[in-house]
Amino acid sequence: MLLRFAGLGDDLFVNTIAYHLWKQEGRKVLVAGSHPELFRGNPGALIIPTRSQKVAHQIGRLLMKLRLIKAMTYMGYQPEENGGGMRPIDSHIFEVLAKKVGLKNAPKKPEIFLTKHEKRCFALPSGSKPWIAMHSTGITEMTDNKNWYPERFMEVSIKLRNTCRVVQLGRASDPSLEVDLDLRGKIRPREAAAVLASCSGLVCQVG
Repeated sequence: MLLRFAGLGDDLFVNTIAYHLWKQEGRKVLVAGSHPELFRGNPGALIIPTRSQKVAHQIGRLLMKLRLIKAMTYMGYQPEENGGGMRPIDSHIFEVLAKKVGLKNAPKKPEIFLTKHEKRCFALPSGSKPWIAMHSTGITEMTDNKNWYPERFMEVSIKLRNTCRVVQLGRASDPSLEVDLDLRGKIRPREAAAVLASCSGLVCQVG
């Protein structure tokens, strides 16, 4: 059983590790996280239907007592300093997580399993110019240092539109850019992944 209650990217990491662990071991993996919809469609994952870390741990402990699962692993990857703070990791996040669960070969990219319906409904219209996605603003509660300047994103979007079509993703409250299609606050993460499948590139924040 794998658990991680954090951001979207963290659940994508867990989803990918679960898939490759299933391929290696031949047994499905229980997963729990803040965004259970991201695990949907993964042939190697069984979703714990809760967003509560406390409830997920209770379920995991019960399943271990019943010997229905071998282990319950929290999929953290950032080492902590003595006395608080975080230390840099010395390898790729996938390598850290793969080692944590005994996965022999670390994945190279995140996996999400979209349905044909999702891909069809959220595919961008084809045309002579390729699509480029932009996501200009990150969540600032803990990671304001990850944010670049909105006015500079605007400059980039204007220049990109000379040769490309630009679609903007993000929250409805994010500053608007000069784009061909504005999807801020209009689609969910899985739908955003389907939109990205139509794009030739992505310009975004870290994390």
